[in-house]
Amino acid sequence: MALGDVSCPKLNEVGVITNLSAIKNYLVSGYEGLKKSNCAALAVSIDYGDWLNVAFELHYNETQAGLRTDSWKEWLKTNVGIGDSCVRKLRTISDVFGKYPGFRKLGLSISEVYGRIRAIKSLLTTDAGAAAYWRTAR
Repeated sequence: MALGDVSCPKLNEVGVITNLSAIKNYLVSGYEGLKKSNCAALAVSIDYGDWLNVAFELHYNETQAGLRTDSWKEWLKTNVGIGDSCVRKLRTISDVFGKYPGFRKLGLSISEVYGRIRAIKSLLTTDAGAAAYWRTAR
């Protein structure tokens, strides 16, 4: 789902709105667009976390083989321009949610999901029914 699918015009693009009936459709379509945007952002974060996990393993292997002396954090900053804190969050999101396709369609923001990651991880490891539900793409 591309972010181009999100549709919520700016107020100055629609003219003067004088009653709730006139604004209702904009609010409904805007909210749908916001949910799509959140779903897309979470799915992309899971995928990007997968890429970061592979890069981490490659960096580790090259370091162990004596092919590089920079730290993972230094390599990220120099070569990708991303901070280690952000990378840790994305890798964790990928690790926790990657096996559960149902989360790709969840209309929550990344910060909201990450803020509840311990509780979600606990649920997925202790409740087989919940894990099976989220493993199934809805």
